[in-house]
Amino acid sequence: MCGIFGGFGFSRPTYNELSSLKSIMHHRGPDSFNTTYIEKFSLFLAHSRLAIIDKSISAQQPMLDPVSGNILVFNGEIYNFKAIRSELLDIGHIFISNSDSEVILKGYLEWGRNILQKLNGMFAFAIWDNLESKLFLARDRLGEKPLYYFNSKENEFFFSSEIKPLYARSSNSLSIQTDSLAHYFTHGFMPHENSIFREIKKLKPAHYMEIQNGKVIAYEPYWNLKHFFINKNYSISYADSLDYLNYLLKSSTTLQQVSDVSLGLFLSGGVDSSLIAASIENRSPPLQSFCAGFLDKSFDERSNAFKVANQLGTNHMSFEIANLSFSEIIKPFEYCDEPFSDTSTIPMYYLSKFAKEHVTVCLSGDGGDELFGGYTTYSADYLYQLTSFIPRSLFAIGSKFTNHLPTNFSKVSLDYKLKSFLYSSQKSYEAAHDSWRNIFNQESIPKILNPNFIDLNSIDETESSDFKFWGDLPYSHFLDRSMYFDLNTWLPNDILYKVDRMCMSNSLESRAPFLDHRIVEFAASLPYQYKLSLFNTKILLKGLARSKHGINFSGKKKLGFSSPTSAWILNHSNLFQEYLLDSNLFNPDFILNLVYDHINCKTDNGYKIINLASLVTWKNTMI
Repeated sequence: MCGIFGGFGFSRPTYNELSSLKSIMHHRGPDSFNTTYIEKFSLFLAHSRLAIIDKSISAQQPMLDPVSGNILVFNGEIYNFKAIRSELLDIGHIFISNSDSEVILKGYLEWGRNILQKLNGMFAFAIWDNLESKLFLARDRLGEKPLYYFNSKENEFFFSSEIKPLYARSSNSLSIQTDSLAHYFTHGFMPHENSIFREIKKLKPAHYMEIQNGKVIAYEPYWNLKHFFINKNYSISYADSLDYLNYLLKSSTTLQQVSDVSLGLFLSGGVDSSLIAASIENRSPPLQSFCAGFLDKSFDERSNAFKVANQLGTNHMSFEIANLSFSEIIKPFEYCDEPFSDTSTIPMYYLSKFAKEHVTVCLSGDGGDELFGGYTTYSADYLYQLTSFIPRSLFAIGSKFTNHLPTNFSKVSLDYKLKSFLYSSQKSYEAAHDSWRNIFNQESIPKILNPNFIDLNSIDETESSDFKFWGDLPYSHFLDRSMYFDLNTWLPNDILYKVDRMCMSNSLESRAPFLDHRIVEFAASLPYQYKLSLFNTKILLKGLARSKHGINFSGKKKLGFSSPTSAWILNHSNLFQEYLLDSNLFNPDFILNLVYDHINCKTDNGYKIINLASLVTWKNTMI
């Protein structure tokens, strides 16, 4: 796990410029920082290293292939690198390191862009192709590792793992993308390929691009998730599905344990992380596992985690996140180089910080919910379809009535779910699914900001650009369409963004065995009935836990990983109000009403207040 940066259009960096870049990228790779400059092409490459596989100097980057003159900078891990290395050795390639990085470099020399088909891992990398005088950039299939690029001027092209180095390089050329900001107020994260800045884009997951003389000459996908959703395997039995998933999960966890540094596991006691732990066999000494807990029992997962840890024999450690100060609530968002407001960012930061005291790599259960139907939003989708015969006008009446219900600050309380369902069910199915998690509705967005900062009244009330994914599966079952939409939007832009930023802020690598592309392809091809029904989620995963590992999750309520943020805000309501008002970003009356309603428990505005506070933190940190 590392940080990469570079591109065309650079003059030779000065000592001060290199020192500044090293400081910006340090958290992504504290073990070493190295650069390469090719004056003929004004090409600069920089790499900040967190050493995981082959910690020797021979594995440092930028990595030069002496045969071809190609140069690599790489962020991530290739889990099957030993198998690819063996294949390349048989062909005749010679290696000077034992790293997965060199496997990419030699594999590109042998197979070109087709190396991407062979890679099992999480990655974002750039290769200087010396023969073709071009840059080759690629990103992993699900978007676990970030890769941004900036290409606004002729003969200039910059790329980076995070936006901060790009901003430091080109701040005078950047402007805020108002559509992205509106999307943020609604969803809490940036849309699919756009960033908060109009000029900075994200390389899409499962895509590569080629740049020559600062110009993009190719931008293509190399893998298509849609294919596996469309081509369903209806002939496979439930029992055979259990067996094959069990095989895949053991294979994935075995591959992802490869490391030359200490390795652990985030263990919440839920289905996903428990299955990861159960799939790890005969590890000596026992795997270390980590869990965060809270005083509020509706958020606390520690008892479940301890039960699973005792059953599976992990060396388990937990800690309590309690009585956070205002600055401690805000601090995790300082590491987000875009506005980002998932409230589970807060416990994720402190959990990764705790884990880093003991290990350098952690396995996680990320991806299980999207692949196997774990979210309560899918139950809401089911209920939406069952009630589709009811006139939408009746939902509008019900929504007005529920606004007067008392507010409960416990996790995903009944009043929260009821209000969300009745409000969203007035929309089309696609818009309803998208809005189950909405923070601000479209009607309120123009009222949020101080017009002197940005006027969002000109934003069309059109659907997000992310809505294009609904059109990929027009004839599929509605639950398949929902899971496909989440895998392309919520997973990479919220879940994986959060994990990457919070873990890397503590120089900790996180790995997700469920996101092995073999598991993703298999899950996408399964009938939805193996995943969920109206009253049951993760049917296949629970069946696997019960039948293969003796862990029974039947009847257990899904907790999920979030924090009692709304209660924390009550403890610091004056500081939050002052923080928002002093920024001069917002309409003061809007802020006062928002905080007042929260303090008086008229409405749970915790997500909204954190959304706005995160924007302030981003502005203070970045701009």
